[in-house]
Amino acid sequence: MKEKILVIASHPDDETLGCGATIARHVHEGADVGIITLTNGVSSRDNELKIDAKKRNTAAKKAINLLGARWIEDGKWYKDNTWGSVEDYGDVHLDIKAQGKYKT
Repeated sequence: MKEKILVIASHPDDETLGCGATIARHVHEGADVGIITLTNGVSSRDNELKIDAKKRNTAAKKAINLLGARWIEDGKWYKDNTWGSVEDYGDVHLDIKAQGKYKT
């Protein structure tokens, strides 16, 4: 049975910059690696543009594909830098479990 690994990152590029080599190693060893990003990485900026989020997501998809992993969620959860104002993080946990693909 394939090992299943779930990487949860704040925003696109954190997974690659933070543990890209580890992701690639596990994929090389046959693991199924899924990645979830919780924000789009640009919504905290005053001059946020949808095009910026789209560019960032496109780059992240390319990087994740090069690593051999799968992007499960693409940063639609929370506005960047609002974690202190979010009262309940349980919905993220429930959604991951509902997919039934990875242990949390």
